[in-house]
Amino acid sequence: MKFNKKKSLKKGDLSLSVTAIVVIVIGFVVLALALVFTSNVFDFGGDNLDDLDDKLKFEDRATADNPLTIPKTLTLKRNEVKTTTIDYYNKNEGTAYGAALKVKSCLSSKRTKVEETELPLFTSIPKDVDASESSEFSVIITEKGLTAETYTCSLVVTCEQTAVPAGITCPAKNYEEKTFFLEIKA
Repeated sequence: MKFNKKKSLKKGDLSLSVTAIVVIVIGFVVLALALVFTSNVFDFGGDNLDDLDDKLKFEDRATADNPLTIPKTLTLKRNEVKTTTIDYYNKNEGTAYGAALKVKSCLSSKRTKVEETELPLFTSIPKDVDASESSEFSVIITEKGLTAETYTCSLVVTCEQTAVPAGITCPAKNYEEKTFFLEIKA
């Protein structure tokens, strides 16, 4: 009988070894699947890194010390249409009637002024912004075919006369102005 018990033990040892091997193989398969899954998730997310980067560069909400927020560098492809959000804080004494965003001018890295017809177009709905209040503008930016390089541009909050109440005229100067970099990629 002792002989049979030893034989049983050997069988048990053998089946334990097979079980251990199966568990190890299953463990490696699960690990490989987990690695492939996480790799695919991060590859998919990598496509959106430019948008995330723009959001991280975006400054905090507009304040009296920083009345106009825009990403420090705005990156566009040639002839691209892109959306963004820009915040404006009215630090003036009165209401900023018909406040609208406009690119006033751009200067290329070669110090040549960009023609007005080639300036990027910022399209947004004009708003009345009360004194000491901020307002968020949803903006559609249309690039008009500039040469691929980096530009220094001036963004202004101007008065859109067609959007002001009757009897009110726009002020002679812009409500606010800020410079930013415009990077055009081919």
